[in-house]
Amino acid sequence: MIKNCSDEAMEVADDAYCRICLVFEPDPRDNEALMLLDIAEEVPNDVLVSLGCGCREELSLVHYACALKWFNIKGLKASCEVCGVSPSGISMAHRLKARRFQFRNWLLENDMPERVPELAAANDDMVARIVTFAEWLNN
Repeated sequence: MIKNCSDEAMEVADDAYCRICLVFEPDPRDNEALMLLDIAEEVPNDVLVSLGCGCREELSLVHYACALKWFNIKGLKASCEVCGVSPSGISMAHRLKARRFQFRNWLLENDMPERVPELAAANDDMVARIVTFAEWLNN
């Protein structure tokens, strides 16, 4: 039994896996990325969750962090490539946080940190968090 983000119980096979990364166990770096976004305490990344689209059972299962990567690639309002329904199981606020980290990294790479006031005043720790998150996104 696996719970989705709305806490509804869902029966799944023992051999279920994330439809994005194609494994059951999440990558250990996924939790680090969620911690960088300050959402690790809010989301269940150690289990599979329902993407919240029109797909059912095992076809709807993802790791939360894998879904965030997927939204960063496909766009914040992407629709499921299988059923065509916009997924609701991954918080839009979390999608936006991930996108902001990605944008801040782009600004750093292109020597334009002054475009975002908090980035222009960022300390080395903040810059390191942004770069680490971007490296995770690109793997």
